[in-house]
Amino acid sequence: MRIPRLAVLVPTVAAAAVLAVPAAHAATVVRTLPSGITINVTTQGVDHFIDVTGTAGDNKILLKIIPATGNISAPHIGVTDGVTTFDTKVNTFGTTGKTVITVNGVSGNDTISLAGLNTVPFVRGQLPPLIYKQATLKSGPGNSTLTAANSGTNLLIAGTGTNLLNTCNGRAGDAIQGDGNDTAQADSQDTRTGITTLLSCTPK
Repeated sequence: MRIPRLAVLVPTVAAAAVLAVPAAHAATVVRTLPSGITINVTTQGVDHFIDVTGTAGDNKILLKIIPATGNISAPHIGVTDGVTTFDTKVNTFGTTGKTVITVNGVSGNDTISLAGLNTVPFVRGQLPPLIYKQATLKSGPGNSTLTAANSGTNLLIAGTGTNLLNTCNGRAGDAIQGDGNDTAQADSQDTRTGITTLLSCTPK
């Protein structure tokens, strides 16, 4: 007896559906502040990715800790332009996931700072808790100031112009990439390229 072709294909397709493993689900929240700064927060499993993009003008992009008060049961990472603050809802205090932060100032005379994520004052020989695993701060053409926090690994990239790059946080392993006419304030263990002036560093 000859088996119809359809009878063979149906169980094969069903088996493939059972064996298929779906890709990890990623949820993204996008918010644009009145100043034009755009914030993308992507959550994938226990990991979080915060991407902030500035405008072609002068930007102030500051990341800070939003304390646990009222309906906020744990501290969150917030992003502000100095006027409006966006709560990313990302809490990495005591969790097993990683948080990666990327900030692109685009262009203009920008102030980009993670100093608001410093959890405790610097104490030599003691590392503060990790608020994020990795951060990249990048400026475009203009005279900008980039400041890292005392958490994770930081990469600061300057665009053309006269910039100030600060990784003086007491945590070794950060990297600064200047454009040849920039000033750095960094720990002695940090790597530096394209820097013309190096300021003394006393972590706070």
